[in-house]
Amino acid sequence: MNKAAEQFYLEKFKKSHRHFPQGEVSEHESPDFLVDDGKKKVGIEVTGFYRESGSESSPLQKRKKIRQKVIDRAQILFNSKGLASRWVTVHFGLYFHCKKSEVEHIAKKLADLAASPFPTEVDQMIWNNDETTLKDIDCLVVRNVEMPESHWSAPMGTFVPNIEPQQIQQILDIKSKLCEKYRKSCDELWLIIVMDRFEASSFASITQESRLHYYSHLFDSAYLFLYEHSVNQDPPLLLLKS
Repeated sequence: MNKAAEQFYLEKFKKSHRHFPQGEVSEHESPDFLVDDGKKKVGIEVTGFYRESGSESSPLQKRKKIRQKVIDRAQILFNSKGLASRWVTVHFGLYFHCKKSEVEHIAKKLADLAASPFPTEVDQMIWNNDETTLKDIDCLVVRNVEMPESHWSAPMGTFVPNIEPQQIQQILDIKSKLCEKYRKSCDELWLIIVMDRFEASSFASITQESRLHYYSHLFDSAYLFLYEHSVNQDPPLLLLKS
């Protein structure tokens, strides 16, 4: 997860957490952010939850690779326009595929649409398939966001598996090994594990077992944050600590 995405999810987390620490939020490296109120520093590490993917040669991975080439090129073309940052989501059709020679044309069309001026008082625009005029691209969603850099993604629709306690524990185990280093910069330490409903590789259903499980970790607080892309955002789940 790059810094721009970390900042985006932290801001969404902050808005949905009733008791987010007071103070100035600043970027850091280990942990990712510090919140300083002049008396205490709270360190916050942001990480993503990702489901295991198939082999590199699978049809799913091949489709994902060509989509990512289109997305990466479109983002470069968009950034070259020098416009304000936007969060762009491209919903490709299930059977989308293109030749390497077609990547530039598709990417340019997407970048031009994403750069379209927004009407007054509107912070999101959506183009459906017939409006993009691009074959097998179902929808383009563009949002105005306050971020240092634009973010582009291409979620792939799949079945939604459950997230199991051991998957969460694995992340906690990896991150806990770095806690000693993190604590050199702060007085209190939080971990935010992000799941994104619009990212197929990240989204999973949080089972009751996962909610009620007691986890082992070295953070003062660890949260599972499912970002819904909705005004009805649920608060983050505080993971129970053994």
